Amino acid sequence: MDFERIFKAINFASVAHYGQKRKTVDIPKISHAFGVGALLMKYGYDDDIVIAGLLHDIIEDCEGYTTDRIKKEFGARVANLVSDETEISKKEDWITRKTIQIEFMKTANKEAKIICAADKLHNLTSLLEDMKIQGEDIYKSFNAPKENIIWYYNEMFKAIKFGINEKDIPILEKLDEKINLLNEGVSCEK
Repeated sequence: MDFERIFKAINFASVAHYGQKRKTVDIPKISHAFGVGALLMKYGYDDDIVIAGLLHDIIEDCEGYTTDRIKKEFGARVANLVSDETEISKKEDWITRKTIQIEFMKTANKEAKIICAADKLHNLTSLLEDMKIQGEDIYKSFNAPKENIIWYYNEMFKAIKFGINEKDIPILEKLDEKINLLNEGVSCEK
């Protein structure tokens, strides 16, 4: 593992996300990027995948950050992986954006599916933890109702699994556990 490149990506992401907060709690958004990167590192993925995990929200959420800029700093493979994780324009309505994202992920390459799985796993882990404190009120933080959020995670999980051997992406087992908890509403009780 090239920790110098990893640290460069951590700094790059920290500057890009400076001042941004998570949707559901008042903590820095960079914690999500670090969480995704840590999950990818834990599961033993290579430097480029870990770096793409650290940078996966930058193009979408940070003004002035482009695929070309990421390519210049971290190479074409990282830039392509980050681009694969980037949602289309926020000008589209929520359901349209999410449907396009789900459809894309069905045919995405294995590396994009891995990063997406780590992203969704970290988001769901955070959501379920926050639900212990906020209960159903947590859904007021989103741009869609509870039913749509649950639909999105279930459909994205199916899209990630589509066309692959689940054993090729071990992180899916943990994501499946979190999806089941979300569906059961286990963490909703205060």
